[in-house]
Amino acid sequence: MKKVLIVGADSYIGCSFERYVQGRFDVVTVDVRNDEWRNADFKGFDSVLFVAGIAHRKQSADNKDLYYAVNRDLALSVAEKARDESVGQFIYLSSMAVYGILSGEITEHQIPKPLENDYYGLSKYQAELLLEELQVQDFKIAIVRSPMVYGPGCKGKFQQLVKIAQKTPIIPIIKNKRSMIFIDNFVEFLAILVQQEVFGILCPHNEEYICTSTMLTELSKGFGRSALRLRVPGFIVKLLMGLSSSAKNAFGNLYYSPNVAKMPFDDSYQMAGFEESIRKCIELGKG
Repeated sequence: MKKVLIVGADSYIGCSFERYVQGRFDVVTVDVRNDEWRNADFKGFDSVLFVAGIAHRKQSADNKDLYYAVNRDLALSVAEKARDESVGQFIYLSSMAVYGILSGEITEHQIPKPLENDYYGLSKYQAELLLEELQVQDFKIAIVRSPMVYGPGCKGKFQQLVKIAQKTPIIPIIKNKRSMIFIDNFVEFLAILVQQEVFGILCPHNEEYICTSTMLTELSKGFGRSALRLRVPGFIVKLLMGLSSSAKNAFGNLYYSPNVAKMPFDDSYQMAGFEESIRKCIELGKG
């Protein structure tokens, strides 16, 4: 049985992974909100899953250093300890944000270039570069550039969509494509990384691209509401995208090309399709 050390307590992804692999892996979680982790014994673990991070908060000059301290410096320190104590694999949760693209398709030729004022994306990418330098034959680094993760109880952008679906009487019909990943699919993906000792840069996402209007519609139905679906003329869509960054983030295109999302293993991590994932979000979210 594989032994996994989750670094970062109370993380949505970390807690979801631990529940999901119960009985399949031997899992231990260590908190990094103080220095006690430095005294923890990493020996005997096959993999370290680093889920600690600063993400869902407004970025400013005042908290800039915190992003680098946790997303970059702490990750590097933990990885060095894992390597020194003979852990075989280090899994780092990075982000699609490292590409610095707010709209469009991310292809296999896209070079990461985080936005200058995006401390989240910058700190993640700098961590990637430093972690890759640690890789040797007996210490494998897996960097996971995930898109938006969604699931019951998930914070961040998905929670904003849930709130909109619960309240809005009108859902604009805007055709777009977004790469997202359902939490069940994501934790199964991580489990495969551990089981198969995968390394390298990986960009997982749901098998299907997601249209934001369709997601809002399915969420609204799940809450027993019947919002009016309204077609929006193309020129108004362009105007909204140009005037509102929130509208662009919600209804714009942002997706991985199939080549980027291709894995060194099959698509067996796709545990739930889109409609089933939304149903689970509604049902489990009520629990």
